[in-house]
Amino acid sequence: MRYINPIVEYWQQSKDRAAHVAKCARVCYASEKTTDNEQMVARLEANKHMSMFRHESRYYIVPDIKLLKADWVIHFLQNKDYVGCYVLNKRSAWISTNGQFVREHTAIFEGELGKYEVDPSVFRAKARESKQKAIMMLVRHTLCVTTSIAITRELNRKSPNSIAEQSTRYVNFGKKFGGITICRSWFQLAWHKDKMSHSWWRTLPIRLSWHVADWAYRLSLRLGVKPQDARACLPLETASRAVYTYNGFEWKEILDLRLRQLTGPAHPDAVIIAEKIQHAILWQMNLCGINISI
Repeated sequence: MRYINPIVEYWQQSKDRAAHVAKCARVCYASEKTTDNEQMVARLEANKHMSMFRHESRYYIVPDIKLLKADWVIHFLQNKDYVGCYVLNKRSAWISTNGQFVREHTAIFEGELGKYEVDPSVFRAKARESKQKAIMMLVRHTLCVTTSIAITRELNRKSPNSIAEQSTRYVNFGKKFGGITICRSWFQLAWHKDKMSHSWWRTLPIRLSWHVADWAYRLSLRLGVKPQDARACLPLETASRAVYTYNGFEWKEILDLRLRQLTGPAHPDAVIIAEKIQHAILWQMNLCGINISI
C-alpha cells in the first residue's frame, strides 16, 4: 500500500483535439500511452463512447445574430446540459460547446455555424479583448483531479456530466500499483498543525482498516478473483483520478458548493480539492491575460 497527496492538474487543449480527447479517455483505464490518438478517437466513436468528446472544447463567434436564425437556434442552444452556454453581445453571438454536441448535430455545426468556428486560443484572446466577464466565463477548463473515490463522488453529484474517471472495474491496482493507493485525507495532511485535535491514535482504526483492505484486495487477486469483483475490498479513501471539463459558469457553481459552502459545510477533503481547482483555473486565466473571479 502507498500514499499520495491530492493533486489538481490543468490540461490545456491544443489544436490537436484528438490528442486531448484521447488523453482524457485514457484516465479511465490508467493508461499512460501518448500515441495512437487518432485510433483511440476512432475506437471511441465506433463503440459509441461519445461522452468522452464532452472534454473537447469547441468555440464559435458569429458576427451577426441574424445569421443564427434566432427563433430556433437560440432555443436549440439553451440546452445547457449539452451545449454549455452562449452569450449575445450587441449584434454578435459567442458560443462555447463540446465535441459530443457538435458530432450529434453536424448539419448545423458543419453547415451554418462551421465557418464561424475559432481555435480555443483565438477565442480566449478575443474574450479577453471584449472585457466582458460573461464572455470570458464561456472559456472551458479541463482539470485532472487526483483525490479519493469519496471526493470524486462529492464532485460528481453536482456536475454536468463531463467526467472521465478511473475505472475500479478494469484497472488492476495490485498489478499496476502493487496494491491499493490511498489519497491522504485532511487529517493526515494537517495533523502536525494541531496534534491535540488530530493525534495519530485517534485515526489509528481508520488507517488500520486501509491496511486490512489492501491485504484483502491483493489476496483476492492472487486467488483468481477478477479486479471488477475484488474492488469490493476498496475503501473510499482509495486514490482515484477524474477529468472534468466545464466552462466558468459551471465551475463557479461547483466552487460555490465545495469551496464557498453556500448550501452547508462541505467535507474538508472536498474543500482542499476545490481550493486547488480554483487556483489552477485562475492561474491559467491570468496566463492568458484574463483577470476574473470564479
